[in-house]
Amino acid sequence: MILARPKSAEEGKEKHLPVVEKTPDGIRVKVGSVNHPMEQNHWIVWVEVETDGYCYQRFLKPGEEPTVEFCLKPGEDPKVVKEYCNLHGLWERKL
Repeated sequence: MILARPKSAEEGKEKHLPVVEKTPDGIRVKVGSVNHPMEQNHWIVWVEVETDGYCYQRFLKPGEEPTVEFCLKPGEDPKVVKEYCNLHGLWERKL
């Protein structure tokens, strides 16, 4: 088993680094400042949000939009957002 080390800054970050915005019910996570491909051979497998004491994760499929909304409890703040690309591995943004 190989430990996956998250990337945060290298070539391809504009399509992989999670972009986070607050919503009335929590946060919206868009994968990349430029939409990431969601094709059969290249897609975002999952998006994950870590808060104090909780971890939320959503799995995506090819053809879906690489944008996910997470409902958070009042006062619950996201600390780290991660996503996994089937070709380019694990990426994270610390908030």
